[in-house]
Parts: sequence; structure tokens; C-alpha cells
Amino acid sequence: LLTLDEDGDARLWEVRTARPIALLRREVERVVDARFSPDGRTVFTLDDTGTARFWDAPAGTFRAATARTVSP
Repeated sequence: LLTLDEDGDARLWEVRTARPIALLRREVERVVDARFSPDGRTVFTLDDTGTARFWDAPAGTFRAATARTVSP
């Protein structure tokens, strides 16, 4: 289960035990969107600075990030 609260925290939960697996946030930025990949193995988060982060869903571990770039 993936949740996103109004404080900008995305969390992965173990459904059977109702316990959190991981808090999906790397910095102080607020997460504004969080979604599973179609195969359910990756979670994508987007924070309020435009940085997208990729997480391993089963483990809740960080994989990679990409920042939005703005052209003049």
C-alpha cells in the first residue's frame, strides 16, 4: 500500500501487519505525487521542486533521482 499525506510524506505499508515499510522522502521537500509502476516493483515520487525519485517498492529503498530542468 502506498500513501501520501497532506504533509508531503509518501509511505509504503505492509498490508498484512499495517506497519510502515519506508518513508519515501530524501530531503526536506514535500512529495506532491506518488505512484506505482505498472509492474508494482518501483514507486515514483515527485516533489515540489520537480525532482522525480525512483524507489524499490518491495524494499522501500532509494534507486535514483532526476531533476526537472527549465530552459530559458
